[in-house]
Amino acid sequence: GFLYYVMPYVEGDTLRTRIEKEGELPVAEAVKIIREIADALAFAHSKGVVHRDIKPDNVMLTGGHAVVTDFGVAKAISEATGRDKLTTAGVALGTPAYMAPEQATADPHVDHRADIYAIGAVAYELLTGRTPFTGATPQSILAAHVTEQVEPVSKYRDHVTAELEAVVMRCLEKKPADRWQSAEELLPHLEAAATPTGGLTPAATMPVPAVVSRNRFLRPAFIVGAVALLAAGVVGKRILTPEPFAIRTSNIRQLTALSGVEYHPDISPDGNDVAYVAGRERETQLFVQSVAAGTAGNPLALAEDLPGFRVVPEWSQDGQSISFSSCDLLYDALLGDCRYGEVTKLGGPIRTLFSDGAWVTRSPDGEWIAFVRDTSVLVAQPDGSRAEVLAVVEGEGTPHSLAWSPDGSRIAFVKGNNQWVLDGNIAPSSIWVVRVEDGTLVQVTSAGRLHVSPQWMPDSRHLLFVSDRDGPRDIYVVEVGDDGAQGEPQRVTGGGADPHSISISADGSRLAYSKFTLRRNIWSVPISESGPLSTRQATAVTSGNQNVESFSLSPGEDSIAFDSHLRGNHDIYKMSLRGGTPQPLTDDPADDFSPHWSPDGTEIAFYSTRTGDREIWVMDADGSDEKRLTRRPGDDRFPRWSPDGLSIVFSSFSPGTGWSLWIMRREQVGGEWSEPELLSSDCAFAEWASDGTKLVCGNFPDVSLITSGGELLRRLDSPLGSLVSFGLAHFAPGDSLLYVGGIDADGGRGFWLIPLSGADPIKLVAFDDPDRQVFVGWGGSRDMYFTLSEYESDIWVMDLEY
Repeated sequence: GFLYYVMPYVEGDTLRTRIEKEGELPVAEAVKIIREIADALAFAHSKGVVHRDIKPDNVMLTGGHAVVTDFGVAKAISEATGRDKLTTAGVALGTPAYMAPEQATADPHVDHRADIYAIGAVAYELLTGRTPFTGATPQSILAAHVTEQVEPVSKYRDHVTAELEAVVMRCLEKKPADRWQSAEELLPHLEAAATPTGGLTPAATMPVPAVVSRNRFLRPAFIVGAVALLAAGVVGKRILTPEPFAIRTSNIRQLTALSGVEYHPDISPDGNDVAYVAGRERETQLFVQSVAAGTAGNPLALAEDLPGFRVVPEWSQDGQSISFSSCDLLYDALLGDCRYGEVTKLGGPIRTLFSDGAWVTRSPDGEWIAFVRDTSVLVAQPDGSRAEVLAVVEGEGTPHSLAWSPDGSRIAFVKGNNQWVLDGNIAPSSIWVVRVEDGTLVQVTSAGRLHVSPQWMPDSRHLLFVSDRDGPRDIYVVEVGDDGAQGEPQRVTGGGADPHSISISADGSRLAYSKFTLRRNIWSVPISESGPLSTRQATAVTSGNQNVESFSLSPGEDSIAFDSHLRGNHDIYKMSLRGGTPQPLTDDPADDFSPHWSPDGTEIAFYSTRTGDREIWVMDADGSDEKRLTRRPGDDRFPRWSPDGLSIVFSSFSPGTGWSLWIMRREQVGGEWSEPELLSSDCAFAEWASDGTKLVCGNFPDVSLITSGGELLRRLDSPLGSLVSFGLAHFAPGDSLLYVGGIDADGGRGFWLIPLSGADPIKLVAFDDPDRQVFVGWGGSRDMYFTLSEYESDIWVMDLEY
């Protein structure tokens, strides 16, 4: 439903390419190109079309002629969609180096004379090799167009005639009324400049040979002078070359000290207050606390009457109110099913703005918002009206954690692992930037590690983020150019910060962060049908400061394989259930997850991020002979062996098609694996029945039974009347019952035994410990195993110098 634009193919290079190769052009060639640009604009202006983005990138050189491209795209879109107001939202249409002063100040009455100014800017660059104004940031360039005088062309190119210089400088007048009033008016003066009186030797003058000194004693003096100039140049370069960008931290102090989780800090523009969310899995509240008061302060609770879960608070630019998203359930935030509202920093009524998006962030002036819907980043007015797709984010991983740059030109976001924002899930993710002007997407970090919580520095050029790229989580900074990262990210914090999410004050002098600790270990309770046991009654299987995401019992239920980040990144371990020290089976810098033991106990399948994507691997049970099994597009996870050990099913996610179930086969144990085949496009997260004839799989929130060939046998529509968690449906011994994790119609959460006969579910384990949350579970023949997560995080602040 969005307007699009089709252009003919033009063979050749852009004028930008020519400038990059040659720098300043011969005067005659430069004038010829400018005349042809002006001629194209004269025709466009006669038809009422204003280009508004004349620059060397939009001029093609083909067949010995300049061709102007992208004619009036910005104007056409603004008129067709009513997006003119974006100009006033810090998203002025145009390119800073070539923008007329009235464009730079977002004057709503920009007309064709802005194109005349841009012609002058392009001519200036063709003749001098530089644009009229340069600066460290886009806003400094825009300010120069408005306030500073352009230096004469002759200062940088003395071979340019006074007549040509006057033509160019008049194009660059600050006031539109002082420029050439049309391209038609400009053309004759360019014609004259192309064949000026200096173009041929004037009749009243005579060429004079250059004076060449024959005095040999001048040569040593010339050499001495040249050496002196060279030395001065070296010293001058050292003086003028800027130091590498560096950030120094100081005055690190704790702001909150409550039990439980406090995270998602957003520091006020003046750096004096921090808004954050705190609470438990099923409910969090929004708070504001003074930085000066520290841990002795009393946080002010906001929006207390709203049920559910709060995420991503954000201060208004004037520091008087806070916007946030409110979701009925924790994972509604992942699905974008949340309400977006605003409340003053002192509390009071909540103003609901809209409820059809997630991860909302406001433009610097507050006139626009950006948010996520499915896999797209959109912009809209604060009430959600006039929404337009800015960019569609392709590939695995949905966008989240949006951050608008202070100059309004770019939006940073995270692609992948949106669960990190809610529960500290460790999985790869990457930082991206979308240009607001045209929706261009640029990848800033790799996708092989955790990269989250992007925050712009005040210069709109450097980006802070949280990453475990070098081991433990820390805060990093990287410069972002038009093509992505400019150099390698540099560590800001020196270890021990354990940041989850970060925020920076408007002037960049103060940073707030959530110091986040997650311990997730394996626990067990006996399986009993006499009544549910509590997670408070569970016995620890593993212990220590580690994060276990998934596990698998050995066929004899005497050992357990699990993934853990005991050594920094996730590796696969195994351990005897009688106790002892976990034995590492993998040792790769990438992350390995979700081990699953083969039925004969000799092999373990798992998935890994070693290639940048998630792929299925298999190894011997002692960790030797690793083999990669999948090499296909998509994100492959959760391998599960068939009871005969000759097949592996796995779940795969592909953008556009979502989750599906695939299978690989081999003719004998130790034999070669076939290429993956699609088993079901209707469900994923499968587990085999003990006889190998069928599988149970999830098609959220339902559970289905399918044959080993992928045919649907029956669907158990929400057997608990509510949410059924991913990956928590398994066959109980005998294949007539299912273990399912979820929520019943009364809101009770736990593990259930679901008879396939249709009899009433039996609750086995109750999730009733508010300090520990169940992440994943697996039932054996005697015991129910599951992971319990213990979260602890507090808000800290630090001062920055850079």
